[in-house]
Order: sequence, then structure tokens, then C-alpha cells
Amino acid sequence: MKPKSYPCLKCGKTVLEMYPNRKKTSDEKKMWQYGIVFQMTAGYGSAHDGYVFNAALCDECIDSGVDEGNIKFIMDYIHGGKYIPLKGDNK
Repeated sequence: MKPKSYPCLKCGKTVLEMYPNRKKTSDEKKMWQYGIVFQMTAGYGSAHDGYVFNAALCDECIDSGVDEGNIKFIMDYIHGGKYIPLKGDNK
């Protein structure tokens, strides 16, 4: 089975599904290479009230979004502690 992919919302780079042959799982709960795929829901007041969307951001755009203050880092639920931007081989 061919892996799914999403373009990054900011730069258009490909965020690629890591394990396409796994059981059916919603996209935002799958593992993705080079970024994250997430679900957005629109609430009252939006022209898109009631809509649900999936979108992606690549790792580099996540880092720049945190640096610029456009993305709020909340926590690291695996390791705990502070936000650590990608460096060197991790990019």
C-alpha cells in the first residue's frame, strides 16, 4: 500500500505516513515522517463552524512557528521538559 502524504501548510514540503499497512487509524493518530498531521475543528463564530479538517506542518515549520511565537508549545508528553528544536541530523 502506498503511504499517504500531506503538504505542509506553510512551505508545502511533504509529510509522509510511516506505516501505511497498519490497521485503519485516523490520520491525526498515525505516525508521520518529517512532521505532524493534526485535526482542526471550527467552532461557533467561524464561517466553517462544525467543520473538521486534517492538515500538516513539517518539522522545520514547527520549529520556526515556535520561535516566532505563532505556535504555542505546551509540553513534551514523552520526555517532559523544555522544547528542543531540531538540529543537525534530526532535520
